[in-house]
Amino acid sequence: MSEGSAAVGRLFALLVGPGLMMIFAAAIFQNGDGVFHGKSIAYWTIFSGVVAGRILEFRGGHPQTSTGEPAEPHHLREFLVRGTVVALAVWAAAFFLRQR
Repeated sequence: MSEGSAAVGRLFALLVGPGLMMIFAAAIFQNGDGVFHGKSIAYWTIFSGVVAGRILEFRGGHPQTSTGEPAEPHHLREFLVRGTVVALAVWAAAFFLRQR
């Protein structure tokens, strides 16, 4: 795996993906269609891309933490667990507290 693909994975996992997820969470909050409709599906698809991007970075050879230090496998596990919990909490808040 090239360093370029690892860099793209890192960029998507730490910047682009979370930004897109927040946009879709706001859209779900404002006028969500339901649990299994477009915006929710897009939100979780983007989250899957965030996870894939982080894994891609780890497989690229030189993973880093958000502060630039070398990352180890336990950092990936923490990212996956915390990321899933936060993504689920944000989605649930947007879905269940949305304005009607």
